[in-house]
Amino acid sequence: MKFSVKCLLQAASVAALVLSFSASNAAPARDSWPAKWPSSVEGNTRLQDDLVKTDYTAEEKRNIMTVLNEMSDESRAAWLKNPKRAPHEGFPGLDKYYGSHDFDEVKSIPDRKDRLVDIIAKGNRVAGAFVISGHHQGEIYGFKGDGKPLQILEIFFRTFDADGHTTDVVYRGEELQLYVALGGKVEFPKEGIAAQIASNPPAPPPGAAPAAGPGGRRGAQPTPWTTWPPAQWPASVRDNPKLIKYLTETQWTDEEKRLIQNTIDTAPPGGAPRAAPPLRHVDLTVQPPCGISCPNGRHGFDFLDELSGFHGYFPATSVPDRVETIEDMIVKGNRIWRWFVGHGHQTGYFYGFPGDGHPIEWREVEFGGLVTPNGLGIRSEELQLYVAMGGKLQFPGKPKVP
Repeated sequence: MKFSVKCLLQAASVAALVLSFSASNAAPARDSWPAKWPSSVEGNTRLQDDLVKTDYTAEEKRNIMTVLNEMSDESRAAWLKNPKRAPHEGFPGLDKYYGSHDFDEVKSIPDRKDRLVDIIAKGNRVAGAFVISGHHQGEIYGFKGDGKPLQILEIFFRTFDADGHTTDVVYRGEELQLYVALGGKVEFPKEGIAAQIASNPPAPPPGAAPAAGPGGRRGAQPTPWTTWPPAQWPASVRDNPKLIKYLTETQWTDEEKRLIQNTIDTAPPGGAPRAAPPLRHVDLTVQPPCGISCPNGRHGFDFLDELSGFHGYFPATSVPDRVETIEDMIVKGNRIWRWFVGHGHQTGYFYGFPGDGHPIEWREVEFGGLVTPNGLGIRSEELQLYVAMGGKLQFPGKPKVP
């Protein structure tokens, strides 16, 4: 399963037309923050304060305000009246597994509202996360409208030209949560779950020295680079010339350079995979659900935990040769956004699905920081991961003919 950003950007030209129309109906973007914020950040005082306190340039403020205005209730209402609007993007996994794109903006969630959870900008690039809320009134992927409330988290990335027009755009939604909210069913092998739980090593006795970390991305602080850019890029970005070009040509503060290094210096030189952590006790407790929007409340595969009833990823055995590669990133001050891909071979149990050595890949997104981790946290594309492990999806009826 490979879902590259490059493929997603093929829809950019269509989406840019949509965004251009939205911009024409939104309040003009500004070089300073507004006295009254658009409805897209209504009530989100944390994000408002973060925007004001961050040393954004005039270009970055303009681009952020373009996004905030386009996501306002007024702009969305005007956009929905446009008969030539492009279809909603953001659910490539559901499109693929259902066999057709089936999300109509007007009929599916007619009372849709967008509210920003997080946003970050650097130069001509902006990334953010927002929650779509409304009621399921029309058919979505074969599921008939039942009037029930829906919430969908979406992540976006956009670039702008010198005049403030969108050039590239990517949207990705939390597709597994949407699939389940619509009425979709997921199943995990009961025998596999029992075997995986039974194989969990016993907890260390009280007072015992802590075991090595469970495969976290960050361990000891890396040795500071002696040059910028480094003489040799770490393996996590070495095969990404577009990202390297961006990192090399952009002006960064010393603080931003340190955060960039700490983020991408996750693999040893030469491209070899990280050494798997030793087999150790894993906490199988499922944390209380925190909802679809809860900054710093979700890390990794939280929704799969909730659905299966236990934490089913053992780094030392599930994907022991796991490697992370970064597809894109934005760093501003002490905050970061990045897309990254985890990949390797599933040789052990993964949420009860037995490992047979097949290659597996999943994408994650991170919003966070070093000093004030007020970001969204880490989210995974769990629909694609569920299918990659061996899970099956079922949709009512047949997909519509494109």
